[in-house]
Amino acid sequence: MIKLEFVGNKPIVDSHGVSFDTKHDKYEYIEPAIHILDMVYNLVDSKVTDKITLDVSITPEAVFTILKKVSPKIESIYEDKISKYKQHIKEQEQKVIQSKNLKPEEKKAYYNNLEIMEKYRTQRATNKIIYEEIINNIIDIILEKKITKIVVYYNNQFLHSIESIESTLERSKPLTRTKLKIIATGEKPHIELDIQH
Repeated sequence: MIKLEFVGNKPIVDSHGVSFDTKHDKYEYIEPAIHILDMVYNLVDSKVTDKITLDVSITPEAVFTILKKVSPKIESIYEDKISKYKQHIKEQEQKVIQSKNLKPEEKKAYYNNLEIMEKYRTQRATNKIIYEEIINNIIDIILEKKITKIVVYYNNQFLHSIESIESTLERSKPLTRTKLKIIATGEKPHIELDIQH
């Protein structure tokens, strides 16, 4: 069973200890992204004009219910990716052990710090894998249904998710042009993503 939970910012691990980067945990963006996935999956028209909010909270179980509708093989995709990530951690530990640049006490400290942070880093990787799979599925649906507009109410989490969709679309084949706007006039501020196929 895939477990989703918030852990925190990206850790920087070395022989001196652990510090944290400003990169946020992707867990923060899973809920707005799954709202968008559910919206585009159920869309009949090519424009999403019903503005969605985060008023209704989605549990991790509901995230997987929605995601499995769109991506029935999500568990095997996840297992493959998390297995590669765990292998990366083991290789990093081996590099520390075999390092010729570190003193024995530095190697021990570095290795211990990597071990201490392994569960934390693996959970962050899990959150990132699931977030990226949600975004990839949104992109597939946008391209398949030729969706031309997505509108959501403004908040930082929705903005991050829409920016992820925009940047992924702009790297997609065939080339897709996008224009992101934040509309602050009139009603509650909202985000519009226009998509040209």
